[in-house]
Amino acid sequence: MAPMILLTLGISALVLLIALAYLKKGKKIPTDYYSFFITGIVWLILGIASRISSFVILGLIFSAIGLANKSKWEKNKKDWSELGKKEKVRILSLGAIALVAGGLVAAIIVFLLAGK
Repeated sequence: MAPMILLTLGISALVLLIALAYLKKGKKIPTDYYSFFITGIVWLILGIASRISSFVILGLIFSAIGLANKSKWEKNKKDWSELGKKEKVRILSLGAIALVAGGLVAAIIVFLLAGK
């Protein structure tokens, strides 16, 4: 169980460092309420499927925040063609990092469950 906690803390620290580095540039990032809504729906479904009430509650809260600001959804949307080269590289890099991290977490979970 200890390796899983350390892995979770490590991934959380990495995400926090990336977010801090991005925010340190001084750019004001508008809130993306559409992402709040989508995150809420995903957490709601996962909470119902796994019977974890905290996911259900947070899913409802995120979905409600997103729906309350539905008029602001279109404000933050950009097409891929509107993005600059740096933004495209950043998005693809973060996506690749998330994919690898998710695969590692899944492999560790399978490894830990196979040992029981």
